[in-house]
Amino acid sequence: MKQKGFITIIASLLILAIGSAGLIAYIQGSEERVKKELMEMGATIPVTVAIFETSLAVKISSSATTMTLTSASTTAGDDLSGYLCFAIDEGSASEEFVCGTASSTKIVSMIRGIDPVDGDLEVSSLKKAHRRGSSVKITNHPGLAIISRIINGDETFPNRLSYTATNTYTAGSSQIPDVNYVDRVATSGAAMASESVAGLVEIATYTELTIHSATGSTAAILMIPNEFVSSTSTASSTIVISESDGNIAQGYFDLEEDWTFAGTVISTYTTTTEDIGASSTTIPVVSTSDYPSSGTILIESEAITYATTNATNFGGAVRGVLGTSASIHTTSTEVENYSFFVTAGNTSISGDAYLSGNTYLATTTFSVIPTLPSATPTASYDASSKAYIDESIRELGSWATSSCDNAVTQATTDGYVVVLGSGASSGPGRLDGFTDGSNPPTTMRGTVTLDDVYATYGSFVMPVRKDDYWEINDDAVGVTVTILCHWIPLQ
Repeated sequence: MKQKGFITIIASLLILAIGSAGLIAYIQGSEERVKKELMEMGATIPVTVAIFETSLAVKISSSATTMTLTSASTTAGDDLSGYLCFAIDEGSASEEFVCGTASSTKIVSMIRGIDPVDGDLEVSSLKKAHRRGSSVKITNHPGLAIISRIINGDETFPNRLSYTATNTYTAGSSQIPDVNYVDRVATSGAAMASESVAGLVEIATYTELTIHSATGSTAAILMIPNEFVSSTSTASSTIVISESDGNIAQGYFDLEEDWTFAGTVISTYTTTTEDIGASSTTIPVVSTSDYPSSGTILIESEAITYATTNATNFGGAVRGVLGTSASIHTTSTEVENYSFFVTAGNTSISGDAYLSGNTYLATTTFSVIPTLPSATPTASYDASSKAYIDESIRELGSWATSSCDNAVTQATTDGYVVVLGSGASSGPGRLDGFTDGSNPPTTMRGTVTLDDVYATYGSFVMPVRKDDYWEINDDAVGVTVTILCHWIPLQ
């Protein structure tokens, strides 16, 4: 009786242990399944191989993520490659399904203890250690299980699905369309845009704009991209559009480029209707309609100002202005509008502007004082800046007197040295003046000879440049010479 009770207790304990182990395995499997579902967006489908069998070249532990096979050649003679799945020790207590990336006999990045239903879920209780020589066979079970789960909606596709060609689909069906079909449906039936209807438009290319196409390849109205119409655009080609005031924006022009006007630049012209004498103050013409009420005209090489106009005459004419000469002109001679106006504001020209043809001599009144460049004018007709004119006008400063015998002085401005010497003893003597950029100067610019009979006093004037050195030397022999230097600067 006691023996039977003991056996019953042992059996109960065994059942409890087995049940606990199963519960633990189920809990572990559930945890790993949830972890997998949270972390993975789609399972990788293994490569399918018909038949392959080999063995382990090296034993592996239950936690190993790599293994080495004794061979890797398929029946076709190719080495194993890609993501593959294997059954190790199939049919034994150590049976285990694993998957990993194969490169010949080396299998790496393995997942172990794969669930026999799921196909890519690792279960800790199903991970086993395997001895060297253990049987290793290719198994397509994980791949089939993953595909089954994808089809049943329990798993997602690891990559995009693609068709070999564009297909047609049945409206209202549950077929999976391609992107081309979806794009066409998105715009199908939409109205073409117009000035009164919102709808589809097509962005125009530069070529379409240059050939004035109204519609593009989609039959939609072409729209001009903003990059082609902005005066500040970085596009290589733009469309010129006037501003709200009707004027073209300055940004459309390359203001750093040289501008060359070939031929004669003519704003307006008419012709004389009779011969005109050199002193005539009325200029009869065909019409004055395009001319200002007062201004300047040019007939041949003579510039003429006028004060009044009527339909066919310029009145109050002043002849031969702007440095030209009054002359006789015959009938039917061209009369050019020679009036030029500068509007308020500054006009900036970067680069050179050339007028080929007539040389215009007209004057104008500026609303602001124009600023000239700092370059020094070189030709007689070059405009001069105020700074250049101020520099050109020089005045003499105040006199300064000193004893300067054999003393070197550096000039702080341009100026003149007036040297005055007197001899007090018998015998000849001489004063020499030197000035140049050396210290002491070595270039003689002035000299005077002294004696006690004919020239007891003598002087000379020596110009000195700014920053040069100057010196007066007493070369008298047996003569006592008194020297005074009078310096006057040129300011």
